[in-house]
Amino acid sequence: MGCLIARLLTILGDTLTRLQITMFGLLGILCFAVIQFLKVLPMVIHTSPRTLKAFYAAIRRFQVMVAGANETKLRQQLRKRHNNYFTRFFRALRVAQICAFTVDVIVCIVYAPIFGLGLTGPTFNPQNAWRVAITVFLFYIVVYLMIEVRKAIDVLIGDKQRRQATP
Repeated sequence: MGCLIARLLTILGDTLTRLQITMFGLLGILCFAVIQFLKVLPMVIHTSPRTLKAFYAAIRRFQVMVAGANETKLRQQLRKRHNNYFTRFFRALRVAQICAFTVDVIVCIVYAPIFGLGLTGPTFNPQNAWRVAITVFLFYIVVYLMIEVRKAIDVLIGDKQRRQATP
């Protein structure tokens, strides 16, 4: 097992050396992947029928805690937190999505400033504005389009299968 891990690390190190990527570059790639994942995760969860069915089944199985007699404030707070578990989960997904978009915009604006200072005052750089817009929204739009195409294929294939089954 140790030889396998050592070999994988050697392959990773050789690949990074050949691509001239430092560990900071690898960390940057991983951060970029996490940010993109957080940006699309709520959309993927909310548009997947299988995932929505799983959440619906989990919510139905979820046992709601009822208020007891002479309940202390702490127990009331804990009961409310428990009963709002799924609401808080979906809210946390949205907050993570907003944070990911915010971090992405800030990083893009730092490395491709939209506004600069010229001799006559502030200047607008439309090329960098397009770069920021493409960097921030392209992956999200591509995933959205893939989801919509998948839905259309499901509908069309579903209709085709229903037509074939009908005599």
